[in-house]
Amino acid sequence: MLRSGTWTVAVVTLFAPLGAAAAEDPCASFDRAVLDLADQSRDGALILALAPHWSAGAIPALVRRAEAEPGPLGEKLLYSVGLSDQAEGLRLLHQRRLPRALAKARSVALFALGEGSESATVSAALTEASGDARFEIAQVLGKVRQPRAREILEGLAGDPDVRVRLAVAESLIGQKSARARKILLDLMHSPDPEIAARAGRILSESHFAQGSMEELPSSLQTRAAVRLAAKGHKDVIAKARLDVTLADHERRATALAVLVIAPDETPASIEKTAKKAVDRFGPRAALEVKMAQALLGEAAALPALEAADPAFQAGPALVLIAFSEAGRAHAALPREQASRLVSAVSRWKLDDKLWGRFVLALAVVAEDSALDLVRPRLSGAEGPALVSALTVMGLVGKKGDVAAVIDTARRPLSAEVRAAAFAAAARLCPR
Repeated sequence: MLRSGTWTVAVVTLFAPLGAAAAEDPCASFDRAVLDLADQSRDGALILALAPHWSAGAIPALVRRAEAEPGPLGEKLLYSVGLSDQAEGLRLLHQRRLPRALAKARSVALFALGEGSESATVSAALTEASGDARFEIAQVLGKVRQPRAREILEGLAGDPDVRVRLAVAESLIGQKSARARKILLDLMHSPDPEIAARAGRILSESHFAQGSMEELPSSLQTRAAVRLAAKGHKDVIAKARLDVTLADHERRATALAVLVIAPDETPASIEKTAKKAVDRFGPRAALEVKMAQALLGEAAALPALEAADPAFQAGPALVLIAFSEAGRAHAALPREQASRLVSAVSRWKLDDKLWGRFVLALAVVAEDSALDLVRPRLSGAEGPALVSALTVMGLVGKKGDVAAVIDTARRPLSAEVRAAAFAAAARLCPR
């Protein structure tokens, strides 16, 4: 069902004293910022990323701008209208006489808004489009939940452009498509490392993860193994007892996380099982065991974590990251325990990429106790840590954090970072 809504800012402008509303309701600044982008932004990637956040009030500006710029930017503006799920978009796309150059983009937008009669035009557009255009249309179709969209996407499964095939697989894998699994297995061997890594991640998070364990690299087997352990799979738990002695620190961390989740394990039993690893690998393995014990509620393990040498902090961080893959239902700690753990690791010095993974894990394990680590990062440099900080804000942040998140969105950063900031603000504002 299409949405029909207006922005809070309309009420603010009409009925509140100038400047007062923003102080009383930080979400008003979010509304204004998104409306400004609809009217001014020339960043096509950001315009597409913001599609779920457009209101009915933003749609006229998007259509008007597309009409004035019937090129690549105009196409993205119309795709964004289609993905907005706004009834106002349907009305305007029928009412306005758009340039002929945008006829195909208009059909894609109408199809995304639920007009199945446009499917033949969309299919025809794909046969004539360039690789970049096919990729964009495939991304749009991947978000359309109707059977004909799936049929069109399946027709792109053999597309020569790897980006198109990846978009197809990412959309269809959630529908338990065996064809999507095959595409992902093939793309995991792509010479493009980003495509290969993305394909592996999608497969590791899918319905097919358990049956694809042998094909996945060890770093991507973690989620599948931990979630199977949470369901009580004894073979996975038995394997973990052997893997805690491995030299591969990713697999060792996964094994310890599995044992934390396994029934009947205690801090003492984990220490005994991991003794050989500690003897072989020294302080890093010892700290990994301490993290496992802390996750089981062993307060005596916390001082060692707090005093951990930066050279060995990555190991226990990986244990917590692996443990979080079980999801909140299995991994969320009691508030007091979570607060003590966050305090113990608050001064750790992890590299930017690992810190990003670590705080995302803390948002699962420690929930809003993680916010004290994340808030200072919002003013930091662009990179994985900033994207992760914004994601955590969207998961466990408070309405009072909206202003800082919007400040980040207004900075001259990449489309990925700004889209993450707007997504976080959108999740915080309804709270």
